[in-house]
Amino acid sequence: MDKTPASIGQALHAYLDSLDFGPHLKDITVPTLLLTGDESPTTAPEQQQFMAAQIPNSQLTVWPGLGHGVNVIYPEWCVDKMREFLGRPAAPTL
Repeated sequence: MDKTPASIGQALHAYLDSLDFGPHLKDITVPTLLLTGDESPTTAPEQQQFMAAQIPNSQLTVWPGLGHGVNVIYPEWCVDKMREFLGRPAAPTL
């Protein structure tokens, strides 16, 4: 990502901000786990709660005090939450 010109990233960000997937969330048919930090600059807690309410069979799990990129910062936590969501036991701690 650091090799991508800033102008491309800015254009992509502006484009993504113009999209509204809200009307389509109800059409998602697979179980969906939403993982986020409650201080994400890209998706406010209200947006996450809206998505969870609109997506059938979804679950919202929030890491308090964390911003964007929970999957990068705490991948083990994400894996444990996914295992719980799928009904599998958490991985043993070494």
